[in-house]
Amino acid sequence: MNVFFVAFLLAVLTACNKKCEDTRSFSPWLFQQTWFTTQAGGKDHIGGLFGDSTGEIVAPRKIGDFDYCAKGMTLYLTQRNVWHTRQEIKILALDKESMTLQFEDKTIFKYYRAGR
Repeated sequence: MNVFFVAFLLAVLTACNKKCEDTRSFSPWLFQQTWFTTQAGGKDHIGGLFGDSTGEIVAPRKIGDFDYCAKGMTLYLTQRNVWHTRQEIKILALDKESMTLQFEDKTIFKYYRAGR
């Protein structure tokens, strides 16, 4: 077997099994909830849902179920799909009324808490 191929496989497997040390610099109480695309909220306007280490983003585009780790104000997502797709999302702003995220393609999107 090709030595380079074996080295590549080991590097990939090691990276996939690496545990992220969560060093978030934002309040989990503000972040871990359901976020909406409008200030009115409601089930037709769900934009994203975040738990302690899992989530789902629905808008501006669907990013299926994922696990995440936060370092500072950056989320490192690993989607729970066949390819374990990875993404990096920056939290630009987070307060008790809204959250603004910047996606890898530089799209900036604002979310709202319901009833605020």
